[in-house]
Amino acid sequence: MKVYSFYTILALVLCTACTRVSQTQDAGKAAGSPDSLKSGQLTGAEPAEHTMQDLLADLQKMEWRLARVHVDTTVAESDEKTFTLIFKESSFSARFCNRTGGGYTLQPGNKVRFEKVISTQMYCGVPEYLMPAENFIKDGVYDIDITKGYLTLAKGRDSLVFSRKSTPEENPMAN
Repeated sequence: MKVYSFYTILALVLCTACTRVSQTQDAGKAAGSPDSLKSGQLTGAEPAEHTMQDLLADLQKMEWRLARVHVDTTVAESDEKTFTLIFKESSFSARFCNRTGGGYTLQPGNKVRFEKVISTQMYCGVPEYLMPAENFIKDGVYDIDITKGYLTLAKGRDSLVFSRKSTPEENPMAN
């Protein structure tokens, strides 16, 4: 009986939430809002924005670790846990050998624009894939995808793939 009550209450809460989202979307369409997402703020109300909002939430709640590099002629796998990418409300930071950071804007069509990217500039010879990976992240527009725990940044034929770091809540044995 308790299980049935739980699922009944859950269904009611979800239906209420769906109704509110639908009403908000209708109001946004009536107001003629632009359909873009900038610096973590949702504007507009097109159906694709729900996907952008999910993408934004996934970007910001995870720490991403470099898993693969495919830049120019460099193709490599990385199991180093210290090469990371982190997204905050309106900025990102990356830690490879050097530290890189700047602003970002999500755009329709699963794109991200990096802006005002700055980086320290030490020479990093080992592992060999680090310099191409660091030089890949510059001002510009990239395709972005999160699938099955992997974040892919791609531009043309080049890409960086990051795996998500487990949180202690997801995996108590995670380091």
